[in-house]
Amino acid sequence: GSVIGNIGFKVKQSVKYLLQNGLVDLIGSDAHSSRHRAPRMKECAKYLRKKYNEDYCEHLLTAAALYE
Repeated sequence: GSVIGNIGFKVKQSVKYLLQNGLVDLIGSDAHSSRHRAPRMKECAKYLRKKYNEDYCEHLLTAAALYE
């Protein structure tokens, strides 16, 4: 939600700063169900692919990033 702006404009701007400066290692979700606060990871991935390169997007969305 923070990446795609569901939490608010200021949060999205903060996340944008972190992403642009390579300060993010992994993107995840704390969603508890598909009905309440759904993860919306496909929407997040689509946004990341549009704004950043494919390699960075892949890095951010895979568990492999934890082991680098």
